[in-house]
Amino acid sequence: MSKLNVCLRHISEVFLYEYYCLGDDEYEISEEDTLTPHKTKAKELLLSGDYAKAQQEWLSAHLENPVDMEAILGIILCCKQLGDSEGEYSYTTESYNYCCTRAELAAYYRNLGWYYLEKYKPEVAAACYLYSKYFEDSQQADA
Repeated sequence: MSKLNVCLRHISEVFLYEYYCLGDDEYEISEEDTLTPHKTKAKELLLSGDYAKAQQEWLSAHLENPVDMEAILGIILCCKQLGDSEGEYSYTTESYNYCCTRAELAAYYRNLGWYYLEKYKPEVAAACYLYSKYFEDSQQADA
């Protein structure tokens, strides 16, 4: 049986990975940083407006490190730009498990708000946006 090779770069990621992702499999932490090249390329593609390719790079980063919030938020951003509200919702609900900072929790609730706006549920969306402000002020939540 081969071990899974993951690119975890912080001790908190080890705990999150073992709790939420591991199951019965064994894993080893890669010695080489296989995550950063995907994230760098994804950011370049975002700047050029190629959301489909950027999303592929974020997904590759997510495979390298399933608990990396930057990669998950990148996937969510691309889903929004590509009009994939169900994909956005799926990754948003998954991201809740990995939120460790106030900014990440605020992003979680703003992303939920966006989803409910897309589903024509403005009251629920407003509640999500307002709740996000308890964690971090944002112009998006104010709007």
